[in-house]
Amino acid sequence: MRNAPSFVPSDSFNRSFGFLAMALCAAGAVVAQTRHAVIGWSVAALLGALCMGALALWAPRSLTPLSKAWMGLGRLMGRVVNPLVFGLMFFVLITPVGWVMRLRGRDALKLRLDPSARSYWVDRRPPGPRPESFKHQF
Repeated sequence: MRNAPSFVPSDSFNRSFGFLAMALCAAGAVVAQTRHAVIGWSVAALLGALCMGALALWAPRSLTPLSKAWMGLGRLMGRVVNPLVFGLMFFVLITPVGWVMRLRGRDALKLRLDPSARSYWVDRRPPGPRPESFKHQF
């Protein structure tokens, strides 16, 4: 597999990332406070939110290493989660439907051979567009 191109975040991306991190830290502070955790956790999360917000407003370039790490984490999660989700969807949804169709004798793609057939050509009714309409497609 080829390597992904190097990610260089812009200031606007860093600013958005900083505000997202600020919101996550603030949500963590609220959750820590409502769960009656040690007060230090909610204060630390609130200070983290304030620091991320200040950096996002006044020094977004300083968030470049964090945003690169965040994107790397997202890329790694995508490499792990995508095959799992699509494999699960295939084996839970598509495979049973195929089994049921086979049990019922359905041949949706008409792949079954018929020795008595003269041709496998399917006439289209209505016949479709005129061949001249395909001359200048682009």
